[in-house]
Amino acid sequence: MKHLKVAQIEVKTNEAGMYCLNDLHKASGAERKHAPSDWLRSEAVKDLEQEILNTGKCGIKTTAGRYGGTFVCKEMVYAYAMWISPRFNLEVIDVFDKTNKAKSDIESIAENVKIARKSLTSQINKASVNIAELKGHGSSWGSYGAAIRRAKRETVKEFEKLKDEIQLKLDLIS
Repeated sequence: MKHLKVAQIEVKTNEAGMYCLNDLHKASGAERKHAPSDWLRSEAVKDLEQEILNTGKCGIKTTAGRYGGTFVCKEMVYAYAMWISPRFNLEVIDVFDKTNKAKSDIESIAENVKIARKSLTSQINKASVNIAELKGHGSSWGSYGAAIRRAKRETVKEFEKLKDEIQLKLDLIS
């Protein structure tokens, strides 16, 4: 998951896939009382980070500079959002859920395309074999043309079916 959009604010991610608390703060309304620095001083946050580090995940990473900020893992994003408000927490969870659903849908489409490609490749190979056999008969050019037309119809039908399935899934993602 690269970028998220929460309350029309783009939430940056770093190279480790962590999310920018500064952007989440902006998305929450940027009230001073919800500043990430205040949240990070909490003992509960320090305890949470330790538990997350114990699982082998990244906890908190702060980088300076123009494109810097405080970056945290998904679990800490949820904790920060919950600290701000129940409404904001639900909004953040909803964004993550929708992003994961879209990713799953895209993976499903990719798998369907692979399967359809294999099927179409198989049909083309069969048609090629049939054509080669017909060429060997020499006098069966009428059958040759019929086989080509049949293979073309079947291939076009399979492509149309695949296109419709992909379009339906893309429509659902939008």
